[in-house]
Amino acid sequence: MTFGDVLAVLAVVFIVGASWAAAILLIALAFPRPVARAETCLTTAPGRCAGAGTVALLVGGFPAFLLITFAPGPLKLLGAVLLGVLGLLSTLGSAAIVRLVASRIDDLGSSLTAFGSLTRASVLYVSAGFLPVLGWFFFLPAALLLSVGCGLSALHRAKKAIYVLEGVS
Repeated sequence: MTFGDVLAVLAVVFIVGASWAAAILLIALAFPRPVARAETCLTTAPGRCAGAGTVALLVGGFPAFLLITFAPGPLKLLGAVLLGVLGLLSTLGSAAIVRLVASRIDDLGSSLTAFGSLTRASVLYVSAGFLPVLGWFFFLPAALLLSVGCGLSALHRAKKAIYVLEGVS
């Protein structure tokens, strides 16, 4: 492995981290209601969020991985769609976690704007996943389970709210 290869890998890791932080910020700013529902679910029932994330990853992620790896052409697309849905749920849940961290940064008495604290929380959240050993094997899996579960719970609560508004129970 040459020095150029090392630099290329580091550049890819940096770009992926920056893109993930940008996606989290975009979802947090563009969809405040679903993110607020996910944040409420995270603060009231974190265990349920982790459980829902575990079930969603087992039910959706494992079959998606099998489809992408072993299935013929058109079924690979179904696996990619399943992974895309899980990615969207994870981004929604991650935005909720970042909003919670940003509110705690504000509670510490920082003189940041709301966007500033949200941006710092996003960078902190993404950077924690890159921490060797602890971040890779403890923080990243826990964040993935919580974020997918929060995103799923937020969408589930939105579906219940729509039924209540329409008069269907």
